[in-house]
Amino acid sequence: MADGYVMQLATMMVLTAAKLAAPLLLTALLIGFAVSLIQALTQLQDQTIAFVPKIIGVGVANALLRGRDGTSGVDWDPSLDLQKVEQMEDR
Repeated sequence: MADGYVMQLATMMVLTAAKLAAPLLLTALLIGFAVSLIQALTQLQDQTIAFVPKIIGVGVANALLRGRDGTSGVDWDPSLDLQKVEQMEDR
């Protein structure tokens, strides 16, 4: 395989992983920030209080964004573009 194609494929894989993970990571970040703010205001310092809402929030966000079957919304066949690989192997 050509070096350029491998780099392009690696770049596409990293971008796809970032697009899939970003909504769930942002959900966990926002919930964690809100819980830590509430903990700071009430001076209640318990680690499970921060952990349980994140699990519930990320689970709800995953259900809303990915649907019941857990699909990612990415059509993998065009992403791989196997025809390019076959053309490069023929050379």
